[in-house]
Amino acid sequence: MTSVATFEFATNLKINEIKKKLSEFWCNGRRVDVIPRESRNKKEENIYLCVLEYILFEKEEEPKIRLVVDYLLSISSNNQIFYYRDYDVIDLCVQHGNPVEIKIDDLFTKEFCPSISGNIEYQYLIRSTDTSKNH
Repeated sequence: MTSVATFEFATNLKINEIKKKLSEFWCNGRRVDVIPRESRNKKEENIYLCVLEYILFEKEEEPKIRLVVDYLLSISSNNQIFYYRDYDVIDLCVQHGNPVEIKIDDLFTKEFCPSISGNIEYQYLIRSTDTSKNH
C-alpha cells in the first residue's frame, strides 16, 4: 500500500538544491516533492514541506527514508524537522500546539507511521542528534 509522509523544515538552501539531492535518494518510481510552506512566523523564511511517497512497511524503503530524514535534519536551520502522518491535516496539527517528540526509529512503527484509515491530527518533532552542527 502506498503511503505519504510529510516533513516540514526551515533551511537557507534553495528549493532546487534540495529537490536535486532528494531525487538522488528517492528513486524507483516513488514520488518526492519539496514545496514552499507559508511561514507562520514572518521572521522565518524558507519553510518547506517534503512530501515523500513510499510503500508502507516495505523494508527496502526504510534505509532510504532514513537518508531523507538525516539529510533534512542536516540542512535544517534549527536542527529539527516536523513530521505529519497526513498531509491534509497539517494546519489542524499546528493549531493544536505542542508537538510530540519522537526519534527517527519511531517512523517505522505502526504507532507513528502514516495514517491508513483516516486523518491523524498530530504534529511530531524529530531533532538532530548531531551536536556538532553549527547553525
